[in-house]
Amino acid sequence: MIPVPLTYLVAALVGIGLAVVADVVVGWPWWLVAASFVVAVWLLFLASALWGPGRSLGDDLWMVIDPVRAGARVFGRLDGAVASGQIVCFEVAGWEGARSLGGWGGSKRPERITLRHGDPQRDARWVSVNSHVGPRAAVAVSSARLGRELLRAGQPEPPGGLDAQQLHRWWIEQHRQLEQLPPPTWSPHVLSVDGHTQPCVVARVADRWAAVIVTGESIVEVVARGVDVASTSLQRLATLEAYVRGLREE
Repeated sequence: MIPVPLTYLVAALVGIGLAVVADVVVGWPWWLVAASFVVAVWLLFLASALWGPGRSLGDDLWMVIDPVRAGARVFGRLDGAVASGQIVCFEVAGWEGARSLGGWGGSKRPERITLRHGDPQRDARWVSVNSHVGPRAAVAVSSARLGRELLRAGQPEPPGGLDAQQLHRWWIEQHRQLEQLPPPTWSPHVLSVDGHTQPCVVARVADRWAAVIVTGESIVEVVARGVDVASTSLQRLATLEAYVRGLREE
């Protein structure tokens, strides 16, 4: 949990109210009760570092003591979740080229893993596959978010020679134009998943496309550039070793 100044202001007001009651009923010093209540709220937020969602005190300590070992702990947990089937993870079948772990997320256990095939920053041909746990109703959320990403990716680079104020105005104008664009059209399509034809929805903007697939209890989001959607097939991954090997060697 992350407190804001209003949090402590409310705590102070509540503490003063309790302090007045305690002073009248019990005779305790009102300032001591009010200060104690604010300190209790502060300790509550401080303790959330130990039990908050997605936090691991062991990982945090190892990140300070030994970052390499901390990374190995995280990668081992991710690989174990994939191998045991806690999360179903998909990759592009037959991909020849660089592969990497693009990201992961979850509260108490891994719930989202993104695999990158190629480098979106440098390569003209790449595919990103994001596998996460979610209900079928989350497809609409995924489609809306990926649609915005496709539109944002088509924005031009800022012109050179702008100062900080001009660059800020330029980004504001780009954001305004982006908000006025109609969302991409999603059309029914099919992709091969583990050798079987799987229905999905696909949207295209310029030279990029995105697809959202529901398979079992998983939602798979695919974003690609320079790759034909008709020739793209996915397969379930048994281990993340090929994707975390480069990170372990860094």
